[in-house]
Amino acid sequence: MEIIRIKNRNIVYGLLMSMILVSCHGNDLYLNKEYKTVYSPYEIKKLSVQTNHRTYFIYSKKGRIGDNYIRLDSITDSYVIYEKDTIVAKKNNTYNLIHANDSYEISNFTVGDATAWRISFRTDKFGYIIDVNCND
Repeated sequence: MEIIRIKNRNIVYGLLMSMILVSCHGNDLYLNKEYKTVYSPYEIKKLSVQTNHRTYFIYSKKGRIGDNYIRLDSITDSYVIYEKDTIVAKKNNTYNLIHANDSYEISNFTVGDATAWRISFRTDKFGYIIDVNCND
């Protein structure tokens, strides 16, 4: 009887640990200043981008798997960009969110039960990224 109890306890423990490990995806987010690109170890499905003047929401298109990076100066057709309730039009299937002399806060909220990661930065008069701050 004692052997069966130990086996059952180990099975329950193993199942609980596997459930925890499977649900441990996060909203990690990193920035490459040179390429104006945000990266995640996981696919990015939902981002918010707040500037001095606007707030954008970026969602992966329905039925598509999100990428693990997004170039902020040329967001591809894999994503839909909303400003308020309106879809933002793209030129040549890309959209540039980076503008000169602006401040940005980007949040990844792809995984609903994980803490959103934030990256904030400013751009100079040429549109280059400066003053990066990452808050997890």
